[in-house]
Order: sequence, then C-alpha cells, then structure tokens
Amino acid sequence: MEKQDLTPKSTKLALNEEKSSKLKTEIKAHIKETNDRDYLHPLEKKALKKLKRHPLAKGQSDKFLLAFLFARKLNIERTVELLDNHFKFLDKYLPGWANWTFDDLNRQVLEMGYQFQIPGTRDKEGNGLIYLYISNYDKKYGIVQVLMCFTYLFQYYIWKESLDYWRNGVSYVETIKNISISKNIDMSSRSQQISKAVPNCYPFLIKHMYITDAGAIVSTLLSMSKLILKKKLIQRIKVIKKREDLLEFV
Repeated sequence: MEKQDLTPKSTKLALNEEKSSKLKTEIKAHIKETNDRDYLHPLEKKALKKLKRHPLAKGQSDKFLLAFLFARKLNIERTVELLDNHFKFLDKYLPGWANWTFDDLNRQVLEMGYQFQIPGTRDKEGNGLIYLYISNYDKKYGIVQVLMCFTYLFQYYIWKESLDYWRNGVSYVETIKNISISKNIDMSSRSQQISKAVPNCYPFLIKHMYITDAGAIVSTLLSMSKLILKKKLIQRIKVIKKREDLLEFV
C-alpha cells in the first residue's frame, strides 16, 4: 500500500511578510493587555490543528509543534520540512537521542557555562535572550558533546518558555573576552558541517547577535563565521564596543 502524504497542499495559512507583521502586532497588543504570554491566535490554532494530522507530529506536544510552526510563519509544508530536518539531523549526529536521560550528558560540558539563559528574560524588542561565553568553551570535548547539551537545553526551553519566546525569536549576546582560537574555536570539518546544518534543523528564530568585549580578534572571528553562517545571519551581527552600550538593546 502506497504511503499517504498527509501534508496539506493548501498554502492559505502561509503568511507573507506584511501579514506576518500585522499578525504579530495584533498578538503583541493582546499580550500587553492581558499579560498572557501563552496566548494563541485563532490562525495559529488552525495551523496547529492541520499540522497535527501529519505523521511527524504524532506524539509531540503542542508547544513543540508550535515552535516549529512559528519558525516557518505557519506555513505547513515548510514546517513539516523543518521537522523532518530536525529528526533526521538527530538520527545522524546523535543516534539514540530518543532514549536519552539527563545522566547521559557530559556534566563538564554543561557546567562550563558556554551557553545559558534566564527563562523569561527578553530584550527591548521582546526577543528571548541567550548568552554565549565562548572563552568558557573547550573544544577538547568535541562538537557532538556540545550538540547533546544544546539539544537538551532546546527541549528544556520548549517546556520552560512561553509561546511568545518561539513566536518572537531570540537574540544572542556573545562575549569574546579572553577568547583563544586554539582552545575555544573548533574549525574541524565535522564541526563546520554541524554548525551549518543547525539553523535548518532547530526552530530558533535568530533576530540579533550582539558581540561584546570585541578586541582585535573580532575581525578574524567574523571572517571565520562566513564559513559556517548564512549571509542573512551575518547581517544580524552587531559589534558592541563598550559593554554598557549593550543596555541600549537588552
């Protein structure tokens, strides 16, 4: 029996930039009035209902599916593609991921404080905040160990954060103070391969990347980033010369 494709062919729910912006403005006004960060607009409910018909959605929580829907502006076909990328990526690089427990993670990688977030915090545009301390990262642990922790944190954010976190997107605050290319930067082919794949496999909408404590090394790092980041992401990088100037944005 031929496998049935349950992906909705209609693109009526897909939003162009103008409609998406209008919808976000309407939702933000409602959240400001009610302080309900988990508010779901009727259009979003309709998109979720359609997505849940697809086999890839089986067994997944509504919040998990909504994160992917928001990342693709309620376009069902593109959301299914992102979900498919996500599961294939995990199967390829993190085999056995579905049976993980917290004890399977490398505690030293978790505790080095390379990446952290304070749930509920937002920048001045309403985007979630993720902090990166590259100098705390030691590439001796390898990219796969870091990817395991990153994926665990992603699953934690799904449970802990409100829906507006996934709808609005995130801003990265990245300090490069005391960074060492030999110790902190992994430019192996495997690391580059994984780094290039991540944006198309996870539903993080990256709105800004603020780099602080930028010394002479920043130009080198920006040149290296062109090898693993898309042009669109590179254009969202803003170098903050003085740490206190960061308060203008966050």
